[in-house]
Amino acid sequence: MATFMDADRPQPATPGPSELVLMAGAARGFFLDGKSKIELASDLGVSRYKVARLLNSARDLGLVEVNIRLPGRLDADLSHQVRTRFKLDQAIVLATPGDSQDSLREAFAPVVADVLTELVTPDDVVGIPWSRVLTLASRLVRVLAPCTLVQASGAVVHEDVDETAVELVRRLAHISGGRFINYYGPIVAPTAETARSMRASAAAAAVAALSSLTKVFVSVGTWRPHLSTVYDSLDPDEAEALTALGAVGECAGLLFDRDGAPVTALDDRVIGLTFNQWTRTPMRVAIIYGAEKLTAARAMLLGGLATTVIMDDTLARLLLAGAQ
Repeated sequence: MATFMDADRPQPATPGPSELVLMAGAARGFFLDGKSKIELASDLGVSRYKVARLLNSARDLGLVEVNIRLPGRLDADLSHQVRTRFKLDQAIVLATPGDSQDSLREAFAPVVADVLTELVTPDDVVGIPWSRVLTLASRLVRVLAPCTLVQASGAVVHEDVDETAVELVRRLAHISGGRFINYYGPIVAPTAETARSMRASAAAAAVAALSSLTKVFVSVGTWRPHLSTVYDSLDPDEAEALTALGAVGECAGLLFDRDGAPVTALDDRVIGLTFNQWTRTPMRVAIIYGAEKLTAARAMLLGGLATTVIMDDTLARLLLAGAQ
């Protein structure tokens, strides 16, 4: 039968050799062998309260170092800092090898694919708008819960875009085996009348379903040339007029200002997700990459527009530093 030492006996300020060996034995058994404190108390001949103190002392004295390492390029420390600073449900920060939009997109695609697989459940109604990174990610998804997938934006009409939101949603639905709701139409219609007509006909089922979303995934653009596909798809004068109205960022055709408030001048022509549907969705996953998107990222986070973010480490550091 094990005998127990006096757990309340005063201990020397600097542990002696026997105490240090005891600490090491407790730490090895707990952290490496997976033993419980009760098992260690029996092994070492002390009380379980003494074991708890030994483990705490071992960590305080540096005998035990706890390192949290995430696989691949995930940065645990920056993820924690971004999540707590901006009061998010979750932040995923990637340490990325380059800083061009193309290289960042390639680095983000497999992570976005994994997040889709991880977060989507069979009970979800998931909004998926068109974006380059979501298109790349959809090609890497191998497993997806049989959810309901809803096309959250129309097609982007641009010379370097060769796949629409229809193909994106259908690809994910094929993997999922669940229901999908899509439509053919542009993300921004030429006139408000055209948009109203499409919302009432071809896009009616999707428009209705977007009010029941449980999760939505969006890619965030800065309202500048080559940093928002919607910006690039508009007449330059019209795009600049929206800049003058305060637009700094865009996702799924929805524009917002520096405070994260909606810039509504384009809303009557957008076919798909509305600002109210977006902000009322319980889980809003924003994908943001590149230092050029700092203003848009800050606006989105300060405005509470996202509950979860996926971003690169350079952008995360700029946000945490309060850079302009």
